[in-house]
Amino acid sequence: MIKTVGNMNMINFRGTSAQRNEDIDFYDIEQMFRNRDKQNLRKQVTSQPSTHRTSVRSHTHNSEKVFVKNSNGDILEYTPRVRQSAKKKHKKRISPLAPMALTAAIFLSSVGISTCGGREEDKPVQTVEPTTIIISDPDILSNSAEGIIDIQTTETLNTETDGIAEFETSKAPYSEAEIANAVEAIKSDTTLSNVFYNLIATKNNMEACLDNPIETLEELLCEPWAKGVEIELLLPQIFFESSGLHYREDGTVRSSSANCNGFAQISEGVEHDMNQNHFSDNPQDRDDPLGNIMLGIAFDSELLNKYFEGDMFNALAGYNCGPRNARNGNYYGADEYAKDIIGYYNILKNNPQYTQMLLDGALDEYQNGFFVG
Repeated sequence: MIKTVGNMNMINFRGTSAQRNEDIDFYDIEQMFRNRDKQNLRKQVTSQPSTHRTSVRSHTHNSEKVFVKNSNGDILEYTPRVRQSAKKKHKKRISPLAPMALTAAIFLSSVGISTCGGREEDKPVQTVEPTTIIISDPDILSNSAEGIIDIQTTETLNTETDGIAEFETSKAPYSEAEIANAVEAIKSDTTLSNVFYNLIATKNNMEACLDNPIETLEELLCEPWAKGVEIELLLPQIFFESSGLHYREDGTVRSSSANCNGFAQISEGVEHDMNQNHFSDNPQDRDDPLGNIMLGIAFDSELLNKYFEGDMFNALAGYNCGPRNARNGNYYGADEYAKDIIGYYNILKNNPQYTQMLLDGALDEYQNGFFVG
């Protein structure tokens, strides 16, 4: 309900209602004033240019009254109607600052800045910038000075639901205490320190030619040709193959004496076989950083599922010395390669919280502290 506060002009009325032929009680008088004020406000709003109209719509709100000014300087009292959203795709976390932020939305709407509109799927996500609003409600002004409240919030205004403004708080994934405890625990264990130092370095080295390498790896591992390969296995494997360095300093692709190239040290034979088995429609180049990793993941998956049926040790050994040699026990040092990677894999799997912090980049700034001389 909207009604004008102050400067209320009296209207003439008779003591009886011609329609009902009975006395008008106090409620009737109040209702007549309300109806009159609604009509006046409606005329005033529709007569204003579109960029200065006072817009009113339903909001989810926790306070009883909100006072705002329209473009003519009139103070309007707005009593929101609480209703439930008709559609709700995600569970929202309602911030305690939502009432004040909703006041900001109403103010922006009153000066012609729309906070929602269009089809539901087209409605944007907008960030509420720091805003200064004039408030007249004594309850709201009790802790402010001169009627001015500075609202500074990092809440996100989500307008994807049915005309109802909702606010979702974005939090840092880890508290300072959680990170401090993780760093202390990793530093206290030489093995943990060595693993986390090397893997952070690998991840950061990959950024030289891949944006968001961890996100890229996780997306690739969702592909059907990556079945059975986990990031806790893949990241240590890239460390032992190349330390996350695809190129040399002169810009050429890193290559071994056995002519294996790049991040995952892919041979010509593996490139040919994986392209034939998995990427015939879009062949991958082992000299390309992303293609190199795709070929390596596909080869890992074949070894784990086709050649050795979940035997991680022989699958990794076969990656290094060839599946036929691994089957025959001719490891040529590939057994140590497999043991090292499995050691890293077990540490990451046994410390899931620290592993997730590593993948999220929360431990990057502490890398030097993990160095074991």
